[in-house]
Amino acid sequence: MAFTSPLSTWSLGQQWGLALVILALALVSVIIYGCFLHPLRHIPGPFLAKFSPLWIMRALHRMRFNSELRALHQQYGNVVRIGPNEVSFASLEAETAIYAKQEDGRFSKNGTFLTLFSDLVLNAPTLITIPDPVLHRKLHKVIQQAFTPQALARQEPIQKLHIDMAMSELEELAKNGGTVDIADTLETMFWEIIGDLAFGEPLMSGKRPTYESLKQLGKSTMPMVEALSFFLTLPGIASVFGIARSLITALPFPSQLSKLVPSSKLRDCAERQDGREDFLTAIMGSEKQDLTLDADAFFSNAMGLTLAGYQTTATTLAATFYHILRYPEAYNRVCFEIRSTFVSDEEITGARLARLPFLNACIRETLRLLPPANGKTAQRTAPSCTIDGVHIPAGTTVSADLYTIQRSPEYFADPSAFRPERWLDAAEDSEFKRDNRTAYRPFLIGSRACIGREMAQQSIRLIVGNLLWKYDFQLLDQDRFVWERDAGSSLIYTDYKVMVHVMKASGRS
Repeated sequence: MAFTSPLSTWSLGQQWGLALVILALALVSVIIYGCFLHPLRHIPGPFLAKFSPLWIMRALHRMRFNSELRALHQQYGNVVRIGPNEVSFASLEAETAIYAKQEDGRFSKNGTFLTLFSDLVLNAPTLITIPDPVLHRKLHKVIQQAFTPQALARQEPIQKLHIDMAMSELEELAKNGGTVDIADTLETMFWEIIGDLAFGEPLMSGKRPTYESLKQLGKSTMPMVEALSFFLTLPGIASVFGIARSLITALPFPSQLSKLVPSSKLRDCAERQDGREDFLTAIMGSEKQDLTLDADAFFSNAMGLTLAGYQTTATTLAATFYHILRYPEAYNRVCFEIRSTFVSDEEITGARLARLPFLNACIRETLRLLPPANGKTAQRTAPSCTIDGVHIPAGTTVSADLYTIQRSPEYFADPSAFRPERWLDAAEDSEFKRDNRTAYRPFLIGSRACIGREMAQQSIRLIVGNLLWKYDFQLLDQDRFVWERDAGSSLIYTDYKVMVHVMKASGRS
C-alpha cells in the first residue's frame, strides 16, 4: 500500500500556515539561544545584536557606524556585544591584547568582514587580509622596501611634481577668488600621487571617477556583506558562499578594478621600472623571500595596497583641511608657522615640514578624532582568551574601537574637540598634561599596523604645507557641512564635501 503524506490532504493555506509556525519556532529558538544560552550572553549590548546582524547592518546602511558604536560604548561600557558572535572593546588594554599579539598567530584575520569583502572583490589574499602569519611576514618584508626612509626621500620629487601640477589648476580660481570643493581637489591630487608611487608611472591618471563609482557601489553592498558574514557562521551554510560570491561578483567590482589598471599591464609596467622603489617593484621582489605570487595575487596586492593607501590618506587630507579651516585660531597659527619658515616654495621639503610642531599637531589631532583604520577594518578572530578581564570564546570576532578610545575622557582631556595644542611640548603644563598619548594609535600596532603610514604622513605634510604657503582659504557656511553630522562612516568615510573660498596669499605671485 503506497504511503500518503498527511500534508497532501492539507490546503495550500494550511501548508503555508505550518511553514510560518516552523519559521516562527526557529526564530524563537535563535533568539532564546542568542540571549540566554550563547557563550557571549553575559556581555551587554543591543537586543538585536544578541541573535542577528541587524544592528550592524542598520549602522552600515545609515552610514553612522563610528558614531553609533561609540554611543553603544557610552551606554554599555568598554565591552559591548555588537553581533551574535562579535564583541567591540574600547580600552587601551584590549587594543594592546588584540593587536600586539598577532605575531604569534593568536589573533587571526580569518573570517573577518574585511577578509570576506576582499575575497569577494579580489581573486587572491593581500598583505592587508592574508591570514597566514608566516606568509604575511614574508610579504610584509618585501613590500616594506617601498616604505623605507631612503625610498620616501626618493619619492618626494614625484609627490612634489603632482602637487605643483594640481596647484597650477588652482591658479585661475585663486586669481578671481573662486570657490571649490577642496576635499575633491585634495583627493584628485593624491590620486595622481599614489598612482605614480604605486606603479612607477601614471597608470591610474584620470581614472578617479571610475574608482568613485566603485566606492559608491561598495558602500551600498556593506549591509549585504555583513549579512553574508553572519550566515557563513551558521552550520551547513558555508556551501552558500560559492553562490553568494557568484552573485556579488556579478556586480561590476572586478571589471571596474580592471578598468583602473588592466592586470595585463602590471607586469609590463614593473619590467619597465629602473630602480624605482614603488609598490609594484617591491611586490616583484617576493621571490627573494621564497614567495611566489601568481597573476591574481600580484594584481590583488598591487590594487589592494594602492586603493587602501589612497582612501585612508585622502580622507585624512580632507579632514585635516576641514578641521584647520573650521577653527580660525588654528588656521592662522599654522599659516604663520609655514609662511614664516619658508621664503619660497622651493624650500618646502618633507624633512623640514616634519619639524613644524603645529602643522604636525593638526595632523595628529585629525588622526586622533578620525582614525582611518577602525571598526570593520580592524576586526580579528580571537582564540580562547581573556581580554580586559572578560572571557572570550575561541572563534569570536573582536576589535578595539579606535574612534571611541581616542575620544575617551579616560585618555584625553576635552576628547571630542579639535585641540591640536595638546600635542605641543607646552601641553605638559596645560589641561592636557594628563593625556595618555599611548592611546593614540590611528594606524594600529603590531605586525598588521599600516605599512604606509610614513608615506601617508609625508604626503599630507607636503600637500597641506604647499597649499597653505601659497593660498588663503575660507570655509563657506560652517553649518552647511559638519563632519560628525554629515560624513558617512562604514568601512571608510564617504560623502564629505568641504566648500571653500580660495585666493592667493598676500605677497604670493
